[in-house]
Amino acid sequence: MASEAEQQLASAVDLQYRCKTDEALQAAAAALALFRAQGDSRKCSEALRVVIASHLRKADCDKPTEASSCCIKTGEEQLRIYHCEEELKAARDAGDRLAEASMLLRIEINTDKRGTKKREESLAMGLEALAIFREMGEQKLEVAALQHLSNVHIKFCDKGCAGKSGKEVTSYALQALTLSRSLQDRVSEASALHNLAIGRWYSESPFKDGLKAAKEALQIFRDLGYRQTQGAQLYSIADWHQRKGLGKQGLQYAKEALEVFQADGEGKGWECAALGALVAAYIDQDDKESALTVAKEALEKFRASGDKLSEAHGLDLLASVYLYQDDNEEALKMAEESLALVREMGDKRAESYALKSVSQVQMKTESHEDALKSVQAALAIAGELGDTREQAKALDELCRLNLLSRNFKEAIDFAEEAQAVFQKSGDFCGEGVTLLNKSSAHMALGELNLALQVAEDALAMFQQEEDRRNQASAHHFLYEIHTAAQNSEAALRCAINARNLFQKLGSKREEAAMLLRVASAHIAVINGNKNLGRRETKKGCDGALKAAKEAVALAKKQEKEKLFLANAYCLLGQIQGMVGKTKEGLKCGNEALRICEEEGDRKGQAASLITIGEVSSMSGKKEEAKKFATRALELAQKIKDAPSERAALQLLEHLQGGGKQQAQSYAEEVGPGASAPAADSAAAGNAELGPYKGPDVDALIVKVEELAMGLVSVEELHQDSPLMDAGLDSLSMVQFRNTLQQQFPGVPMPASLVFDNPSVRAVSMNIYEELKAAHDAGKPLI
Repeated sequence: MASEAEQQLASAVDLQYRCKTDEALQAAAAALALFRAQGDSRKCSEALRVVIASHLRKADCDKPTEASSCCIKTGEEQLRIYHCEEELKAARDAGDRLAEASMLLRIEINTDKRGTKKREESLAMGLEALAIFREMGEQKLEVAALQHLSNVHIKFCDKGCAGKSGKEVTSYALQALTLSRSLQDRVSEASALHNLAIGRWYSESPFKDGLKAAKEALQIFRDLGYRQTQGAQLYSIADWHQRKGLGKQGLQYAKEALEVFQADGEGKGWECAALGALVAAYIDQDDKESALTVAKEALEKFRASGDKLSEAHGLDLLASVYLYQDDNEEALKMAEESLALVREMGDKRAESYALKSVSQVQMKTESHEDALKSVQAALAIAGELGDTREQAKALDELCRLNLLSRNFKEAIDFAEEAQAVFQKSGDFCGEGVTLLNKSSAHMALGELNLALQVAEDALAMFQQEEDRRNQASAHHFLYEIHTAAQNSEAALRCAINARNLFQKLGSKREEAAMLLRVASAHIAVINGNKNLGRRETKKGCDGALKAAKEAVALAKKQEKEKLFLANAYCLLGQIQGMVGKTKEGLKCGNEALRICEEEGDRKGQAASLITIGEVSSMSGKKEEAKKFATRALELAQKIKDAPSERAALQLLEHLQGGGKQQAQSYAEEVGPGASAPAADSAAAGNAELGPYKGPDVDALIVKVEELAMGLVSVEELHQDSPLMDAGLDSLSMVQFRNTLQQQFPGVPMPASLVFDNPSVRAVSMNIYEELKAAHDAGKPLI
């Protein structure tokens, strides 16, 4: 009898890892009955662990009640009904510590269907069981408890709070791995390696570290001949490549996973998942033809098999390919067919997912009203199913849709509803993301103080959960708020914080984007602070130039981000022009123009032409600057690009002179880091101000010469000689501009003015024309 029980238990473990859940359940139940007849408490615990694990696997696919009331049948005979709470009480009453610990591992509560509060309970029980197993020296069961704890934290990570829990997954998996290897338990070793990989990826460790563990697990599953588990591991590796933006490198794993599931002919759900990973990998490497072929072949196969749910998945997959190809009409058609099919089946959960797919297509086509209706329908279904997490996600989506539709007050209402549901489920990260959306709505309404407060609350939540990626996003958002409020120094701090976090996470694209904002913020600080000394000004210019150069270097490595690279070149060119490196600035502007022409981006072309014109002006090439500004203006008007049109007009006004500049200078409005809105240039009224009585050019020459003399080591300045000939370098010119702004408040001092290598007379004439123009417009500055 003992030998038979051992054989049944070994068979159950083997069947479990071959994903033959029903057979594993039967074998484990038979082993449990035999061990109980023998009075072998330790072996009963091992068998019971397999029974519970099998019910967990079934519970993930079937009804939530399956795992809490463990009903096991062999053929037509019911062997036993196990009620976990009763078993636990009986074990405690009998003083059976081993049985007590085994029952504490009620893994059935460790499913998404049971919610966060149940998972907290599961953690407590798992820790208690672990302590008992360690006390009794039951190392195999200790491994099981460690794996259980690791799995619970993976569920927390899946929910979105990946900071703390990712580290916990890694910690428990490492302990389980060490113990499994000492026991020479290859199956447990592979499981621990799988969890270790997931933990490392979730905790934002270097991707290669997680990949190493995942590959080791894959090799063990191959050695053991566990085909289904091997396929699942291949899919996991492909999926994580996709999550980390490395879809191309995951292509081969997705192909192999699909081959395994198709060859075995079992688990249509796994086959659909592998198909999704494969199509995503093809899309990532821009192989539209292969993505479309795979999706179409899958749909034909599922239709021929009569598997309606898989057919719906195939339609959804095909919709995603059409959406990527910008064939929105076909994408919507496929998504709506999928929705109709699951409705015909009466599968409410699948209907909810299909509605989300439909809404995504509708959002891309800017059919915001239709998208709102689809998400509202998904919200209603989530309510029917009692799925609070899906309710919260739908409410958050409604918030985002209202943001896109510029219904900002409605967006705030939905955000507050979503926030309440996330709080109820204990999902701090979900709540934090919703708060950022809410902050965005407040910002759009001009409620910057409220936007700041809400965004800071979100940041605090992400810090509490040690979620570095969302922390970086929150710092980025705070940068935007501070920039809108013209709080340049705070904006700079937030941009630097976001950049540092993205750098630690290895997110090169996001890091490059934040470097551009760091550069812009440095320039905004210089432009906004008229009391900066030479040292502070030099530090700001150096910081801006360094950040822009690093952004370009990172952007060059992003193969698909050509237009982003062009944008980075434009900013670098502007900054190089500002610090007197006009040759390098022109080179950057021309490189940006070349990229935009190759990519057919006409808005980018207009921006590049303006950059070239601006830097040409700074180098003293006025006629060249006018040509580029005129080309930019013509292109901007043709494509109806209002920002570029305004920038080109302002550059031309500056080049032509005559005091026709708008109240805010060209450089301050379109230069790097500028964010303040242009002042109203309309006349203030018809009041009789009389003739202009401000300083004339001669009086201004005396004052400007005095200010310039304070920055150079010469005994006198010639009024008509370029200031740089007297020793004013590019850094001194930035400081000179700030000094002029302080002495003549309200008078526009364009950056291009001081970098055009002007004379004392030219600067004085510009100030005189601005003062007189403001007086004539009814808005005297003095």
